[in-house]
Amino acid sequence: MKPILIFSLLIGVTFFCTAQIPNFTATVSSDTVNLSSIFEVVFTIEGEHSRNFQQPEFLSFDMIYNNQSVQMNITNGESKRTVSHTFGLKAKEEGYFVIEKATVEIKEIDYSTDLIKITVDENYTPKVLPKDKMDFWNPFENFPKQEEIKPKAKKKQKIYKI
Repeated sequence: MKPILIFSLLIGVTFFCTAQIPNFTATVSSDTVNLSSIFEVVFTIEGEHSRNFQQPEFLSFDMIYNNQSVQMNITNGESKRTVSHTFGLKAKEEGYFVIEKATVEIKEIDYSTDLIKITVDENYTPKVLPKDKMDFWNPFENFPKQEEIKPKAKKKQKIYKI
């Protein structure tokens, strides 16, 4: 009786430890864009297997691309599953827009993301440093250039025959 009880207890603890709390989020690469830029919206599902992912209708945007990726990690017997739905979007016109909620079903429970607010401004310029102003360490910066390297003259060797 004791071995069966211990075995059942171990299986229950293992099942409890591997159960995950599902997490469904939406992120955006930039909440302010201009008409010529493409931005990404990523819907991420972490945890249990999901069904019936429903993307929002991107009425004010052109969908340039979409991608789905699945990641599975097993570390020390603990598994973690992540599914990402990525959409590359481009605005059709200037203004303030809302990307509606996406929904997914996990274990017969419906989950949804928050609304995403996007500002499209033609005069907006992304805050990126110009290439000449980038401050990074170049490990080859002190190396001589190819044209600066001059070949060394070879010394004549004396040859002795015995």
